[in-house]
Amino acid sequence: MSYPVGWDYMYHRWKNKEVSAKHAMEQLGLKSATFYNMAKKYESSIALQ
Repeated sequence: MSYPVGWDYMYHRWKNKEVSAKHAMEQLGLKSATFYNMAKKYESSIALQ
């Protein structure tokens, strides 16, 4: 899966509660389901490292 440009930055800002999920989705150009699916897969990939 390829993540949009700026994913790491926005993901970490969202997880640190610096921005809302809605703001992150708007900045990344993602729909809600896509954003949350990507977040779940991203978290799984981090856990494997």
